[in-house]
Amino acid sequence: MKKSPFNVIENVIFDLDGTLVDSVEGIEFSLKGAINLVFPVSKININNIKSRMGPPIEQITKDLIPQISKKDIIKITHQFRLIYDSVGWKKTRLFDSAKDTLKVLARKRISIFVATNKPKKPTGKILKLTRVERFLTDSISPDSNGKISRTKRDLMFFLINKYRLRPNNTLMVGDSIEDAQSAHLCALDFAFAAYGYGVKYPNIMNI
Repeated sequence: MKKSPFNVIENVIFDLDGTLVDSVEGIEFSLKGAINLVFPVSKININNIKSRMGPPIEQITKDLIPQISKKDIIKITHQFRLIYDSVGWKKTRLFDSAKDTLKVLARKRISIFVATNKPKKPTGKILKLTRVERFLTDSISPDSNGKISRTKRDLMFFLINKYRLRPNNTLMVGDSIEDAQSAHLCALDFAFAAYGYGVKYPNIMNI
């Protein structure tokens, strides 16, 4: 992690899942339902999904079922979206003290953003459900503004360019190796949310 103790933080970009909110229950519920619809007679174990959180659902599915075909990944992803976007997202909770942290940052007039791999539709619903939306300057998803981005780095670059954020004064807060690497590539300082889903990366602080 790059350390810049003399930099004044003007902006903070938060990851969503595993950083601001705990969404494991809703994702596990939706993914189990999707897999059962596509493979109704199989017994695919998707326990301990928390350790696989972070990447898009297509990658999570592939990690869970290594032998799966691209066609079946598309089917499961489609069913997952139907379930998650209708009911699964409701099983999301704000992490303890997250709202207090956002309030403190807002009082200090620090601009707050969210960059997430989660699609725009459920992200908006979750931000409203958890009453986080009012603290944010903006939230960016892979399908925001009709654009498709596949990496967290691209999402961060979008925010940096759109709002002319100064990298030396911008902090990224996340819980995964992708978050840490993306912050590094964008020349941002990185704060590791150790309570999140990325605890399986013991060397994350050395990025």
